[in-house]
Amino acid sequence: MASWQFPPYAFVIVLATVLACGVAALAWKRRSAPGGTAFVLLMLATAAWELFRVLEAIAVEPAAKTNWARFEYLGIATVPVLWFLFTRQFSRRERAGPGLGPAWLWILPAATLLLVFSNGQHGWFWSEIKPASSEPGAHLIYTHGPAFWVAALYNYLLILIGTVTLLDAILRGEGVDRRQALSLLAGAIVTWVANMAYLSGLSPVAGLDPTPFTFTLTGAIYAYSLYRYQLFDLVPVSRHTLLENMAEGVLVLDNEQRIADINTAAIRLLGLSSASCVGGSAPALLAHWPQLLQYCAGQSETRGETQIIGRHLEVRAGPLHEDKRKYRGRLLVLRDISKHRLAEDQLREANARLQAHMVEIEALQTRLQEQAMRDSLTGLFNRRYLEETLQREIAQAFRAGHPLGIVMIDVDHFKDLNDTHGHRAGDTALQALGQLLAANTRSSDVACRYGGEEFVLALPGATLEAAHERAEHLRRAVEAMRVAWGGTSLTLTICAGIAAYPAHGERADEVLDHADQALYQAKNGGRNRCIVYAADATLPTHPPPQSVT
Repeated sequence: MASWQFPPYAFVIVLATVLACGVAALAWKRRSAPGGTAFVLLMLATAAWELFRVLEAIAVEPAAKTNWARFEYLGIATVPVLWFLFTRQFSRRERAGPGLGPAWLWILPAATLLLVFSNGQHGWFWSEIKPASSEPGAHLIYTHGPAFWVAALYNYLLILIGTVTLLDAILRGEGVDRRQALSLLAGAIVTWVANMAYLSGLSPVAGLDPTPFTFTLTGAIYAYSLYRYQLFDLVPVSRHTLLENMAEGVLVLDNEQRIADINTAAIRLLGLSSASCVGGSAPALLAHWPQLLQYCAGQSETRGETQIIGRHLEVRAGPLHEDKRKYRGRLLVLRDISKHRLAEDQLREANARLQAHMVEIEALQTRLQEQAMRDSLTGLFNRRYLEETLQREIAQAFRAGHPLGIVMIDVDHFKDLNDTHGHRAGDTALQALGQLLAANTRSSDVACRYGGEEFVLALPGATLEAAHERAEHLRRAVEAMRVAWGGTSLTLTICAGIAAYPAHGERADEVLDHADQALYQAKNGGRNRCIVYAADATLPTHPPPQSVT
């Protein structure tokens, strides 16, 4: 059985792990910014490195320490690549793509992991591993083989390129963007210097890598940058090529009405000092121009004209959203139209017509998107949406190690209801059932009309037992429901088949098929009941009522 002890220095590494995870969580909200996703992955890789370093530190047996050291390379081998990708994207040297960069970047890290985990057969990565002392739980001293130095050379080449990229961003940037790049570089240098000291034999404790300890300071610096400099909120490193070449004045405000960026044209039009602008409060700096302040507030698009310092300005203001949902700030564009008032009036009319057309197109797109994923009768999601979503939900459940419950529902004797009361009565009953399902599902659940009188519920995080309880609750609620129709009340009962990932399959179609089979068992067993899929057994069920109207 494994033995553990907790040396004092392990607390520092635990703190670094927590900080790395916290920084990743903060950056996740800003992942759509250039370099945001790569930064999140960089912090998670750092956290993985730290986590396995803690396990190595607290393990007592050398064999256990060596085993955890191998897993540390899941972070060690990937951090330089992610750092390279992040710096290139953050400084706008490369456009952020949907993947993790070109495949060739990952060839050597993959080979490194293969050599690390097979080192016992060849010794190319670590030629010798021995405890630093005879004391139980003493740290290990690793004598590095040729494969290690090849990997180290590759890693430091990527680190060097990324560092030079950030230095260039610092030289090109101004104000907040320069301070952002400086804070990122400062956090990284602390770690790389510690790592170089270890590789060159200058570590304060022989054989003990100080790199993981420095991640505590690095995480604190990055957390401060996220808060103080709004890292990834607005990343204006390329402002010289975009804003400074614009004839119009541009102000970018954050969600607290602070000036996040301003170009030279706006400074000239408003008579401001560039040194006092960025980071300052817009209401305070523009206090002399109250007619302009009205465009700084609110979250709607506004436009108009105003006079400032003898100039007639056209002002256009609109919200900045992340992923078209979360409000991030406000953009103001100022244009001097003193000499072209008549021409601008005509252009304003044309822009108004174009804006109305764009609103109409966006509304049409919204309706089309809604129709593509919603059932028109019940308002629930449709089968197409379920098929697109369920595989993604299973993938998320796999990554998180959580279950996923599936409940397939069928209305009992629905044909009889249609034959007796007509199809409009059947549609009314299905609408009522859809409303009941929507009212009894969580925001994370997916309730859809699968076809006809069949419905499916996908319940993320629900165990098989929890899914069965939910199904029973719905069965009783449906049984108690009364649907008004033509002076009478319609009653319904349902059958439900329950299955779950991963107990009943690892693919969406497998789990659905098993839920469907359980549904047919419930039908054949007398209806008005819920059955969990099993080859030769079911959970206790409720007897059906005497009659169904």
